[in-house]
Amino acid sequence: MNVFIGSGRLVKDAIVHGAEKKALKFTIAAKYGYDKEAQKERVEFLPCVIFNPSESLEEHLVTKGKGLFVEFQGRVATSKFESDGATKYSTEVVVNTASFNIVTR
Repeated sequence: MNVFIGSGRLVKDAIVHGAEKKALKFTIAAKYGYDKEAQKERVEFLPCVIFNPSESLEEHLVTKGKGLFVEFQGRVATSKFESDGATKYSTEVVVNTASFNIVTR
């Protein structure tokens, strides 16, 4: 089963791709431990996408997204594509909108 549960802060405001089938893309910074040697938190940057988001969610993440702390469930998706004659690979989290929460603290 491919289930991802994550949380983190949006690195910048989300970006909308497409017109009919919208894809709302954003990246979260997710902490995953402490590096004693460097004396700082370890952080992963996770690219995420929400397909066909509600208008209110889209507006919120596009205009006020940067720095928001979010929690969500989704699945990890990989893709392969050609660009300038080279094969490239991409991995992102496809978010389940029913589980998407903006956390206010």
